[in-house]
Amino acid sequence: LIFSSASGYAGMFLWPETPVLNYYAGRLSLGVFTIFLSIFAIRFLEVRQYSKVMYYALLSMIPISIIGTILVATGLLSSAGNNIISITVIIMLTTGIVCRVMGNHTATYFIVAWGIYLVGGLLLTLRNSGVFDYNFWTTHFVEIGATLEATLIALALGARYPRYKEEHEKVQELALKVQQEANERLEQKVKERTQELSSAYEELHSMLETNKEQTRVIENKNAELDAFFYRISHDLRGPISSLLGLTYLAKQEISDPQAKEYIDRQHEQVGRLSHIITGLINLTKLN
Repeated sequence: LIFSSASGYAGMFLWPETPVLNYYAGRLSLGVFTIFLSIFAIRFLEVRQYSKVMYYALLSMIPISIIGTILVATGLLSSAGNNIISITVIIMLTTGIVCRVMGNHTATYFIVAWGIYLVGGLLLTLRNSGVFDYNFWTTHFVEIGATLEATLIALALGARYPRYKEEHEKVQELALKVQQEANERLEQKVKERTQELSSAYEELHSMLETNKEQTRVIENKNAELDAFFYRISHDLRGPISSLLGLTYLAKQEISDPQAKEYIDRQHEQVGRLSHIITGLINLTKLN
């Protein structure tokens, strides 16, 4: 809309009877264009993560653009739109450079895109100032630059997808690794506690066979072991139940087939541990 109005094609083909509309359509669009550019740059470059200064600079362009649009609409300052877009180009380039220096590799596309657009704008300005002659490049390079800019931004958006996919896979892999380590630690703890209890019961059985007179002492020992058995079983049952619930939620959230297979296996192992602990608790109740 901006370029078609500036070149006169919009007035020639869209509203030939109202030339004033052609004048305002292009100038009023500049402010709206700047607002959307600021929002896009913030989201595209994740500016808040890399530079708080440039983040607030881009945010400030939104109210400034609104004020500039009002000034153009009321006729108080007809050049406000052009002034705003000039400031915006500088802020966009600065934001791209700062984000790139801070480690955002996607900003390279952004810098090149706005650099091309800036060259086109400078050629047009210098032509209007009489420095350059009227020719194809000085007249139309700004439109060519805008087209190349949009193409580069589209390529940058496409380049971000593999990075997001890689980060997502790393997060899934880390979650599975942490969960597997937790399962292994829990299973080892169950084995250790089971061995301790087995040794204690073997000792108790031996005492019953060798000395009938120590029955009362052995009964007290048995009661203590039962209490210990029951307490340990309940201590283990809590985290196992939580882990069982977490693996069930993970199964519902993860869509990757391989990751889901790992979660299914872990869920099965945690369920087996839960049945073991339940059996141990029931054994203490029988005793």
